[in-house]
Parts: sequence; structure tokens; C-alpha cells
Amino acid sequence: METSHNIESYIHESTYAPNKFNHHGHRSRHLLLGVELEVDKGGEDGNKAKEVLSILNNGDPASEVNCYIKRDNTLRCGFEVVSQPATVWYHLRKIPWKQAFGYLLSVGYESDTTSTCGLHVHFNKVFLCSTGSKILAGNAKLLYLFEENWGEIVQFSRRDLNQIDRWCQRYGCLSIHRALRLNEDRKEYAINFQNSRTNEIRVFRGTLKYDTFVATLLFVHNLVLYCKKTMHKLNDSWEDFLKFIRKDKRNNPLILYMQERELWTLQ
Repeated sequence: METSHNIESYIHESTYAPNKFNHHGHRSRHLLLGVELEVDKGGEDGNKAKEVLSILNNGDPASEVNCYIKRDNTLRCGFEVVSQPATVWYHLRKIPWKQAFGYLLSVGYESDTTSTCGLHVHFNKVFLCSTGSKILAGNAKLLYLFEENWGEIVQFSRRDLNQIDRWCQRYGCLSIHRALRLNEDRKEYAINFQNSRTNEIRVFRGTLKYDTFVATLLFVHNLVLYCKKTMHKLNDSWEDFLKFIRKDKRNNPLILYMQERELWTLQ
């Protein structure tokens, strides 16, 4: 029989990080995404956390092969599900997110219907380039795309303006150097550049809807690929980005999602 201490151990402290991350893909050659999904209103409950981890980690809740769970002090009565770094295709084909979302909903958790929950997606900076100057150029391109397409980004994010102001503000500038200085004092910007190894896209509202989750990961995946391909081009449009998305048939779930929300402006 499992002890109370063992059950509670399935929810780590908010500062927890594995001694060694389990990378599902090459850490520099592949674009790897790390998910942080906040869920609330279902309790900071070790038994529920264990069941979620059992689903996500292929029957072994303690293995952390795919995911682990942490406390989050911004939540009222929930926790944060954190993934290991993985390609978007590993996330969508190998991690049973849909089953986990079904369980979380069945035991009372919410995400998109709260004012507290976000879906944050990290990606490996070194994928943009291994040298500091080119990573800076990649960050500048990412900032440019957010600033020049802010209305579309906010619409895709599903956040309201109060949530944007609190959790993921706009930088309001095109200078990456100014943005980095602003970011030194707080992480609550749409893009958090603070981590030495990853950039964190913080703009998305939380969700337990699988189609929204899939579209969000595909959106970030394509955004970073587009930044890498067009790093030194600073006059592109939203339509240029959409044309890039359209080139890969695997993006059809993202295209359909954007069409339904009137974000797809191509014929």
C-alpha cells in the first residue's frame, strides 16, 4: 500500500527540475518543445497527479520519462504538468495527452475556463543557431513577428487583455536589446528570453481541449522554423508565415483551427 508521503511526492515543489532532462530528439539538430500546462480547481491532489503521470508516462508514474508535475503558486487549487523536451511529432504521436486531458476533466480540473491557467511552450535556443550572435538574430526575428502581428497572436492565444497585461505583456518595441533589458526585471512577457537554454512562449491561455493543444504546439513549431529560415528578413507579413505553414500537409490541424477562428487569410 502506498504511503501518504509517496503519494504527495508525485507533485514536486515549484522550483523542481530533473537532474538530467530526457530529450526526445537531438538537443541541437532538432527543434524540441517543452510544455508547461497549468490546471486548476481540481485540487493539489497527489492521487490525481499519480493517475495523470501514469497516463503520460506509459503506466509508470514515477519514471518522468515524458512528464512530471509541479506546484504552481499562481494557481488556486491545481498544479502544473511539465513535459520533457521533445519534437512536436513525439508530443503528438507518443505522449497520450488526449487521454490525460480526458482524465483531468473527469476529476474536476479546468484550464481554459479559468483566469489563472496558461500553456507555456519552451524551445531550445541552440536550434536557431549555436553561436550567441545568431541566437540574438533569431530572438530579434521572433520579437519582430510578435510585434508586427500582435493582433493575430493575441487572437490565437485566447487570452483576454487583462490576462495579457498580467501574465504575458507585449514588449512594445522592435529592439531586441531593449526587450532583453525589460525582460531582466520580470518574466511576464509574451516571450521570456531569460533562460540560458530555452525561449519560453508564454502568451497562450491554458487548455484541456486536445485540438487547441495540437494547434498551439504546431503554431510554435512552425513559428520557430520560420524564424530560422527567414532570420535576416524583417519585412515579411502574416500571409508569408501562413504560406510557410501551408507547405507541410502535417499542419492541416493547425490550418483548420485557424480557419475556424478567422485567422487564416489565404485563399
